[in-house]
Amino acid sequence: MSTKKIKDLANWRDENNYNFIIQVDGGINLNNIQTVVDAGATDIVIGSSIFKHRELEKNVADFRKLLSL
Repeated sequence: MSTKKIKDLANWRDENNYNFIIQVDGGINLNNIQTVVDAGATDIVIGSSIFKHRELEKNVADFRKLLSL
């Protein structure tokens, strides 16, 4: 997953003192969520990775632990 567009948008927002969220929806998993957040995303939509193998509570806990939430 390329994060260039996220970084560019976050930089533009910050340089112009704008106040908006950057939402990423699709393809988010435990392997890339930190990279997406580090690039500047402020709102993450996680779908199939949460419901994977019907282990909802474990998967949510894994994401929260990874992001220290």
